[in-house]
Amino acid sequence: LITASASVLTADDVKSHLKITYTDDDTYLNSLISACQAKLENYCGVSFNTRTVTAVLSNLKGGIELPYGPVISLTSVTDSDGVSVLSTDYQLDGVQFKTLSKPLYDNLTVIYQAGYATIPDDLRLALLDEISYRYENRGDAPDTGTISDFRFR
Repeated sequence: LITASASVLTADDVKSHLKITYTDDDTYLNSLISACQAKLENYCGVSFNTRTVTAVLSNLKGGIELPYGPVISLTSVTDSDGVSVLSTDYQLDGVQFKTLSKPLYDNLTVIYQAGYATIPDDLRLALLDEISYRYENRGDAPDTGTISDFRFR
């Protein structure tokens, strides 16, 4: 479970990328920004900006990766009975994308802060490209290659 995050781009950022000078599509662009950001965050397993993440994990073998990194700080770890795990009883490894080496429990609830202070350029460009594609191809039906394709109706 991740909390909703603010958009890392504005409509003006997207309009600059798409070379749009009018304001007619600002509402649509803002909805595209939110939808595409959520899609890419889920696909990549990262948080584009800072947010609180609550993850319920099975760590019976150890080394489970905390989803939606980069991990900034760990808030709490609790076991399946809701009992807090002491900081001396768990171990995080890794730099930005961390794994939980111990404890070796099932159904751990881990609450932590994750995300980038500033989105990396490659992720920013990927988001702009996804928005551009969706903007330019809105309303297009997928090409199925069959006679029922929208171009033949």
